[in-house]
Amino acid sequence: MNVLKEESDSDSYYVLMGTCPDVGCSALVAWKSTDIDVLCIRCGQLHDRERILFATNLDITAIGAGSVISSLQLTENEDLWKRQNLIKVNGLSNFHSKMISHLLTFYGMDTPEVKPLSEITEGSAFDCSTLAEKCFTIRREQLQISGYGWDELGSKSYLHDTLFKIGLANGNRDALVPLHADGDGHCLVHSVSRAITGRNLFWHPLRAQLKQHFIEKLEEYKRLIGQFVDSNEWDNIILECDPEYRPNIDDDEIHGLRQIHIFGLANVLKRPIFLFDSIEGMNSVGEYS
Repeated sequence: MNVLKEESDSDSYYVLMGTCPDVGCSALVAWKSTDIDVLCIRCGQLHDRERILFATNLDITAIGAGSVISSLQLTENEDLWKRQNLIKVNGLSNFHSKMISHLLTFYGMDTPEVKPLSEITEGSAFDCSTLAEKCFTIRREQLQISGYGWDELGSKSYLHDTLFKIGLANGNRDALVPLHADGDGHCLVHSVSRAITGRNLFWHPLRAQLKQHFIEKLEEYKRLIGQFVDSNEWDNIILECDPEYRPNIDDDEIHGLRQIHIFGLANVLKRPIFLFDSIEGMNSVGEYS
């Protein structure tokens, strides 16, 4: 994109309009001349302003210009907004991440080909401990992207006091924010994957390795924490790890991943996992206190 207008001393910025460069989207986008990146609210991608197509200055004094800008900013406009799962950030959506996750469990890149991991590494499945030193930092402007940024299901208000104290300890800044994780039965591994890499990409490898981990280390777990777990629960604990696990709807109590699985995931990743609750919750007596 060429520079269309030089900023004058009297103008702090001007408004431009163009077309999203994603050929599958091609929505209209508007941005300020001071913006380095441009967010397309239809596909959710953040583009370098130089990539925006057909960029032109928008005369904000012209009749109807205000309506154009407003319509481009209204996320509830059905014509300009997709479901959270389909919103792409840097070309990848939650839906795509979840769909290709199982491939990452058993396949890897041996440039320029995709090959079974057994032909590339010593193991036949992805070793999640290689993610141990990873940490995701989200860009501030991406916090507003639905399905990717701030969680919109209440955790922001529920954790308000906890987040306030964390921010206070970090120079009054948002050092930690609750991000969206799909509640599709895999929310724990989605959360772990997002916290480490920013994506849901590793939910399947995490569950697959967690199951194998419990199978291999079962006797050690029984020795260490057997007094806290009923002996008839271990089979279910292992079964619940499986990526294809389906609860028995006839059971009075339906289990998913639980406390012991969090402990297991920390061992799989070879790093601690911190759980945050409301101040009241963390001060109460319980298993997470």
